[in-house]
Amino acid sequence: MTTIIGPDKNNDILLLKKSEEKFRTIFQNASEGIFISDNQGNYTDVNDVGLKMLGYTREELFRLNLKDLIPLEQIESTYKTFSKIREGKVVSGEHHIICKDGKLLPVEISASILPDGSLLGMVRDISERKEAEIEKDYLLSFNKRLIENSPIGTLLYKVSSGQCVLANNAAKTAIGASIEKLLDQNFWEIPSWKDSELLENAIQVTETGERRKFTAHFTTSFGRNVWLDCQMASLFMEGEKHLLLTIIDITERSKAEEALKKSEEKFYSLFENAGSPILLIDDTFQFVDCNQAAVKILGAESKEKLIPIHPSDVSPKYQPDGQLSSIKAEQMIKNGYKHGSTKFEWVHNKIDGTPIFMDITLSVIPFENKNMLMVHWNDITARKLSEEALKESEERFKSIIELAADGILLGSPKGMIIGANQQICIITGYTEQELLNTNISFLFSEEQLKSSPLRYDLLDLGKIVRNERIITRKDGSLVPIEMNTKKMPDNTYQTIIRDITERLISEALNQKVEKSEYQNNVKSQFMANLSHEIRNPLSAILGFNSLMAKTDLSPEQEKFNKAIGISSENLLNILNDILDFSKIEANKITLNFSDFNLRDLVEELITLYELKAKEKNIVLNHTISANVPEFLTTDKNKIKQIITNLLGNAIKFTEQGKIDLLIDVKHKENKTLTLEFHLKDTGIGIERNDLDKAFQSFTQLDSSTKKIYSGTGLGLSICKSYVELLGGNISVTSDVGIGSEFSFSIPLIIAKQPESKEIENTITAKLPSQLSDKQFEILVVEDEAINRLYLTRLLKSQNFKVDSASNGYEAIELFRKNKFDLIIMDCQMPKMDGFEATQRIREFERENKLRQTTIIAFSGYSLNDVSEKFEKAEMNDYMIKPINESELFNKIMTFSEINKKINTKRN
Repeated sequence: MTTIIGPDKNNDILLLKKSEEKFRTIFQNASEGIFISDNQGNYTDVNDVGLKMLGYTREELFRLNLKDLIPLEQIESTYKTFSKIREGKVVSGEHHIICKDGKLLPVEISASILPDGSLLGMVRDISERKEAEIEKDYLLSFNKRLIENSPIGTLLYKVSSGQCVLANNAAKTAIGASIEKLLDQNFWEIPSWKDSELLENAIQVTETGERRKFTAHFTTSFGRNVWLDCQMASLFMEGEKHLLLTIIDITERSKAEEALKKSEEKFYSLFENAGSPILLIDDTFQFVDCNQAAVKILGAESKEKLIPIHPSDVSPKYQPDGQLSSIKAEQMIKNGYKHGSTKFEWVHNKIDGTPIFMDITLSVIPFENKNMLMVHWNDITARKLSEEALKESEERFKSIIELAADGILLGSPKGMIIGANQQICIITGYTEQELLNTNISFLFSEEQLKSSPLRYDLLDLGKIVRNERIITRKDGSLVPIEMNTKKMPDNTYQTIIRDITERLISEALNQKVEKSEYQNNVKSQFMANLSHEIRNPLSAILGFNSLMAKTDLSPEQEKFNKAIGISSENLLNILNDILDFSKIEANKITLNFSDFNLRDLVEELITLYELKAKEKNIVLNHTISANVPEFLTTDKNKIKQIITNLLGNAIKFTEQGKIDLLIDVKHKENKTLTLEFHLKDTGIGIERNDLDKAFQSFTQLDSSTKKIYSGTGLGLSICKSYVELLGGNISVTSDVGIGSEFSFSIPLIIAKQPESKEIENTITAKLPSQLSDKQFEILVVEDEAINRLYLTRLLKSQNFKVDSASNGYEAIELFRKNKFDLIIMDCQMPKMDGFEATQRIREFERENKLRQTTIIAFSGYSLNDVSEKFEKAEMNDYMIKPINESELFNKIMTFSEINKKINTKRN
């Protein structure tokens, strides 16, 4: 079927086509983005500007909905806008839309609804405008902050109304009012402006337009007295004339300048009216100014006539030291400028030529923006004349002064006393008048003159006779003197006499002290030898007692052996007390400070006494407060002995109940503290009348022949001496039948935590498996056969491989043939002692580049008695007889662990 289109309809189609082409041209060439969407918000058309704006292709955009380009926070408001558009309203406003790259683009949108129900959106990119607005806001904010925080006060007034429209913080501080009050002001009506040059300058600036700068001093309307540096300028803002006032507060500076001015006026008044002559000299060596005292002392007519004179012009040509006054004056002035001050004596001449002596002080001072010298004159003419007279007098007696020690006598050629000083009167008891015109021999007895005559013959030969004599005083008492006599050129005699009473007393005292020290040394040596001789057999007794206890014994044998052990330990305790007391009495106790772990030390002592306590069914408790530091510094051996003595006493005198040891911090300050130790028992107690005797030497509270408890009575005395030696104090409280409490406090230093813990001193019954993979070899060197046998058996019982020698020679021979892990060396032996043997072993090791063998020395002497030999021999450790088995095993363990570490590092 064929459809025929009429001419009118063709024309309409043609017009519609042209209209559509025109719309499309406008649509594509519009400067704004044009977006069309259906009533569901799906995009149906967009121009090129819109695509470019968002970065999408047409196909990509047609797959999107309006809500895809709207930020989440704007969705709700956008839906409300759509409702208005559907009601036929044209809605416009600023929004953000999401571009393809995710950025938010600020846009201005105008939206309306098309006849077919589609939504038309005209979108304009306003990002540049927004950036410009932000920049403008920033600049305005920056300028505002700049003015607000400027150190220069700023005030801006409208000229027409006089109203203040701007005031910053600096203006608020300078005027002394809040910004609100400043903004309320009208500069035409401010009273302080009318009373100062501010209003006059404001009128000139507003009328002429010129800028003005001036200083204003006035009291503000808010009561502050100020000095201000001001600048005024006229300017147009927003079509209206304004007055700009900037101010800088110079109040403090002006006050200081005012004070300085007054100070200078006061100084100049003091300068002018000072009683001492004062002058000013510049660096050209010329007087600049002087006061009236200077004019007066030189006898000048006026200041004006004195100032032009050069310093050397009012001086003689030469000074007393022979220098030209002109040259020396310039030298002294230079020294003053160089060192800041100098002091010297000078001879001046008055205007009339009269010489005057001056004590001169030059001091550099700032004056009129440069340094000058202030000259102080002190007239010493009278003193100089007096010194000259005194000098002549002193020359007459110069030789006497040179010889004088104490008393002085002058004798005539015939031996008559013609002069005596006050000191000889004090020595002899005679007055000067009683001594004069008497023969010097009357001061000495006839027997003394007969045995030691006055040697005038030697004096006549020009010799000085020195001897010691005894003067008989006026009261008959005798004074030992030292006498020096010399014949003078005028044939007189000068004698210097010195009282030597104190010197002789001092010499006698020194001899007594030396004798006492000698006796103490002899006593100490005797005690040391006694200790050695007793400890040797005691070591064997205790040693074999210990070995026997480890064998199978019958009950009766075990009882006897235990009795031997107890008696031996009592004997050892008595010996230790006597030796310690002997050292304390001879003042030979030395303190050896070291870092140590207090808790470990207490645990060791508790372990030591725990068995004894259990045997008596006594509970042994100990508590160390948590605030006590772990590591401390003091003489730990003294602490150990104090606690040992107190624990031993507590167990001895307690039959049942308990013993408590408590340690707490009494006082702490920085790195030091004071520890307080309390040892409380439930023993027999002490009578109240006997408490004062508790710490006395050789005192036992039960000293009868029937006493139950044995001992020397030295233990508590030793404790007291050690506590006081460490800077502390000790006390006791007690109730008979209830118990006693011993308390002592000692200052200590808090030590640092060691970087690596030392090997624990653990007591073990069997050690070889812990020492090394091979059998540990030990050489025992001991001259006493019984002690050598004991040590050998003891070590072999612990599975050590043991060899022995009876003296140093045998030890060296065995050492050269065998490689020992450790040597136990007795120090005192016949033929060659342990010290010499150790030295030769060390020499052999060095010659053959061998690793040093551990050598533990042992002896009946204390380490203090042989410390020098011990160090010289390079021994590793020291034990005193009798040997403590646990301590010996601990030392072997320690040195074996150290050797293993050394070998591990070398490998």
